[in-house]
Amino acid sequence: MLDNVIDSCWLIGPSDRPKVIDESDQIRVAYAHAAQQGSTRAPDANEEVECHYVCFTKASGNALWVLDGDRNGPLESVETSRLDGDILEGAGLELIQIFIEDCSSNDSANVGIMALVQT
Repeated sequence: MLDNVIDSCWLIGPSDRPKVIDESDQIRVAYAHAAQQGSTRAPDANEEVECHYVCFTKASGNALWVLDGDRNGPLESVETSRLDGDILEGAGLELIQIFIEDCSSNDSANVGIMALVQT
């Protein structure tokens, strides 16, 4: 399945490649199938959920971007001048701490954290 999507992407420019992935019925069907696996009831695709994927990432130019599954696209969070060094220091850490506090202020503390770092 992915071979077809990758092959389609070779023939078009970089700015059009996300459309191929977004409009792929093969990926949509495979994702829907995978989302129904496991022991937890999967919510309806249009249902508002409390727990979802959020990724904080540092991009070129020292900008901190938030990739939030509850938003329509990436959000630049911290001005370039405020994010020096590691994402888990200074302004980046402040933003992540605020996010965790906001999530924990609800009646649940459903926050899991994972950091991918060089060793």
